[in-house]
Amino acid sequence: MNNINLNKIIRNVTYILIIFLIVLILYNCILLLNNSPFNKTSYKNSLRVENVIEYDVYDAFNINSSYKIKFKEDDISKLPSLSKAEILMLNYDPITSKPNYSAIFFNNDFITDSSMEIISYIDETDFPNITFLEYEKLKNEFNNNYIDTISIINIDFSFSNFLYYNNEYHHFNNGIQSIDPSAKLPITYKNIVIDTSSKKENTLYVYSGGLFKEFKKDSSIYLTKGKTFWMTLNDDSKITYTFSDVENKLKKQNN
Repeated sequence: MNNINLNKIIRNVTYILIIFLIVLILYNCILLLNNSPFNKTSYKNSLRVENVIEYDVYDAFNINSSYKIKFKEDDISKLPSLSKAEILMLNYDPITSKPNYSAIFFNNDFITDSSMEIISYIDETDFPNITFLEYEKLKNEFNNNYIDTISIINIDFSFSNFLYYNNEYHHFNNGIQSIDPSAKLPITYKNIVIDTSSKKENTLYVYSGGLFKEFKKDSSIYLTKGKTFWMTLNDDSKITYTFSDVENKLKKQNN
């Protein structure tokens, strides 16, 4: 009797295993048929599309993890990696009145060369607290105060001009538009910051997106997302700015 029950159990287990194997074989056959080249549509020019996470360097801005590079060169048109610098800084030697350029990179996306004198991290005390905004939010902070022409006159009678058109500030030096040597394109910025702290004013004049606002240096400032030209005036410099409707004048000249 026990032998009969044992044989019956073995037979049932065998049947179950056979059924399982048949199901597994059928499943694999279906997979093979679905992956057959006869059932595929060929797209010769198709690209593999993956989810891309866009990294906004301005949303993730952290001055403590940024790099500062001091250049030996005093000619803006000869500065390397200029198109990749998020902030270009300019001040004037108090004795020689020659320009000194430094660049701020929010990451290490630059190539070192002999024109770079010092490469260092930035201390947070070097800058006020900066918040980058979308243009619509920026307009509310700046109260729609529109200015499109900025002129800086230095002791050696050199002129730096920034004209705002096509949503960017175009840099001119003594009437000649500055060109980025690496990109071979005009040097343009989204923001211009004029630091008058050396004149004991403790004021930052901020031009952003064609708008203007004064900030105290020890307060937070707002900029639109994009590259910034940051200039510190010496005691012998002065600044003028006007609204001259540059963009419409250029359009009329081109028509």
